[in-house]
Amino acid sequence: MRNDKKTRSYLGIAAILTALGAWMAVVCYSIATEPEKGAGSIGELQSEAANAIHNRDAEAFQNLFDEDTVGNSYSSNYMKRLEGISTESARAASAIHLGDTYIVLRFDGKEGTFCTSWLVTAKGNRKFLDASPTGWNACS
Repeated sequence: MRNDKKTRSYLGIAAILTALGAWMAVVCYSIATEPEKGAGSIGELQSEAANAIHNRDAEAFQNLFDEDTVGNSYSSNYMKRLEGISTESARAASAIHLGDTYIVLRFDGKEGTFCTSWLVTAKGNRKFLDASPTGWNACS
């Protein structure tokens, strides 16, 4: 009887350790396969921003922003503003003003031209869009 209790205890501990190991494997895999945030260059940032808008991919768009400058729902809210607007003509360009680089995104539709701009910042070797308000309107 006493050996049965020991065996059950060992089996319980083994089950807990197995579950913990499986959970750690899933977490490690998720971290390893998560796409890198930002972009490697300004050109890549332009291209990825235009593609995300064209494809209405809020998650890909959110990954281009410096997380210190936007909330978790910034991109999904931006996509909601685009409902009913054709984004097929989305194009991005860079503009420089007083030494700062901006990504300017424009697309045309029946409603006219839609334009938004974001400051480009760098962290390490990655470039990010910064949604903080600036004193310059790159769309004008």
